[in-house]
Amino acid sequence: MKRNQREHGFTLLELIISVGVFTVIMTIIVGALLVMSDAFHKTRSLRTAMENVSLATEGMIKKIRTGTNYDCNGITVAQDNCPGGSASTDRLQFKASSGIFYRYRWNSANQSIEVSTAPAASGPWSTLYPITAPEINITNFKFYVNGVGNIVEQDYVTMTITGYADVPGKPRTETTFYIQTTVSKRVLDVFSP
Repeated sequence: MKRNQREHGFTLLELIISVGVFTVIMTIIVGALLVMSDAFHKTRSLRTAMENVSLATEGMIKKIRTGTNYDCNGITVAQDNCPGGSASTDRLQFKASSGIFYRYRWNSANQSIEVSTAPAASGPWSTLYPITAPEINITNFKFYVNGVGNIVEQDYVTMTITGYADVPGKPRTETTFYIQTTVSKRVLDVFSP
């Protein structure tokens, strides 16, 4: 008696094709997971860097809002305006509500915003230290001060900050930002005629 029954199972060719298809699909899935993981790490790092810019800006705003004796020159003791254009400056000195004098300035070499303090406008000033993270690069930082010494206009300071956040070790992660904010002095010094 002759059996005409076919053996059950897969042929060698079917196994090779199925393993090849499985390998291609798994390679695509693993590649997508690696790209998503890298994007998550870049996003987290950039969010942390941008939160640092926000924290530095909010700290400056709080001190400027409650301050007096604005000096946009940041070098002299005299109060003065710098209303814009060529009169804008990259530094601001003022007296905080605590009585301590603050000096903010842009360090173009380090691309950072720095702060220094002193017990009096004439000094002695503490060492300047950066208030922005190393992965934040400030490319332009200007102050515009108006209303100083004017009895009909409240003092106010406008800050413009331009820069980019970059994640170290991650190419193509540069995120540019532009910030402009205006802060009016909380202490009222406007007099009605």
